[in-house]
Amino acid sequence: ANKKNGETFAADIRRERELSLWADVFIFVYPFYLSYIPGITHSWLERVFSYGLAFGKEGDKLKGKKMMLMYSTGGPQKYAERLEKKMLFIIHDRVKFWQMTPLDPFPVYGPAIMTEEERKEALRKLGERMKILDTLPESTAATSQEHFISYHITTP
Repeated sequence: ANKKNGETFAADIRRERELSLWADVFIFVYPFYLSYIPGITHSWLERVFSYGLAFGKEGDKLKGKKMMLMYSTGGPQKYAERLEKKMLFIIHDRVKFWQMTPLDPFPVYGPAIMTEEERKEALRKLGERMKILDTLPESTAATSQEHFISYHITTP
């Protein structure tokens, strides 16, 4: 950051924040990684959607913008569902904190084990989703903490 000129963000972050003002919809594409988003994505969100842009005094600049998550998993849906719901609750809660509208996610389960026909169908569905992106309602995929599962850790 160049504090000498009164700027508190590095040039690359300032540029990303400026681009964020221009966008109407944010689509984050990533692998479902260790039950959450990859660290680089998390870091980008923390650095760019920060004070003054996404929250705090005069931090309403993302208000009304939409966000959709598009992610792939390493295996079938039945293995990802439980952890996926936890991730969606956390992300959607943050999206609402930023005064944005979370859209239903577009998961692709186990693309590496899909048949060619299944991959083509997933791409067709994605194309259909993109055509109606502006009309999609707010997501209800993770609206309550009921999706959280307690994990009891015991020590010897």
